[in-house]
Amino acid sequence: MFEETLALAKKGNDQAIERLLVPYLPALTAFVRLRLNPRVAKRESPADIVQSVCREVISDLATVRATDEDGFRAWLFSVTFNKVRNKHEFHHADKRNVGKDLSGSFDFGVGEEVLLSSYGRAATPSQDAAASEEIERIEAAFAKLPTDYRDVLLHVGIAGLSYAEAGRLLEKTEDSVRQLVHRARARLATLLD
Repeated sequence: MFEETLALAKKGNDQAIERLLVPYLPALTAFVRLRLNPRVAKRESPADIVQSVCREVISDLATVRATDEDGFRAWLFSVTFNKVRNKHEFHHADKRNVGKDLSGSFDFGVGEEVLLSSYGRAATPSQDAAASEEIERIEAAFAKLPTDYRDVLLHVGIAGLSYAEAGRLLEKTEDSVRQLVHRARARLATLLD
């Protein structure tokens, strides 16, 4: 089924492209929101970054060598990780105008309930305010984590990659990723308490 969908998507079939990407939009949005540092988040909307990732993925579908959904997910989140890293580098270059910040609230492209569920929580529509507060609380705690903790939680927890896949993308061993995930989850739980 996946191989057929990917083959159709590579031929430009819109429905196949949609079947490939739409299920990942909440996790991609969560990944980007949690990976962006506050300085870059003032200049770049996570929704715009996710949209840019999707455009790049669609244009590069011919290069995908994944034979299953896990391989595709690893490739997709690798593209996303690189896109966010490039945004950080771009906005931290000395020549950038630091006065050009986005203001106000962003349209992240996914509802807060869906986004919250990507963070491992669930909320009903009647809990909109609580969901928004919970998202802010999780993002604030996440921002306090060291970079290596954030990276492994993003790849394993949000992107759903295996320890081995995350290790390849982060240039770490599978065992070190496993240990970092354990420590990161414990630290995040402490920060959330």
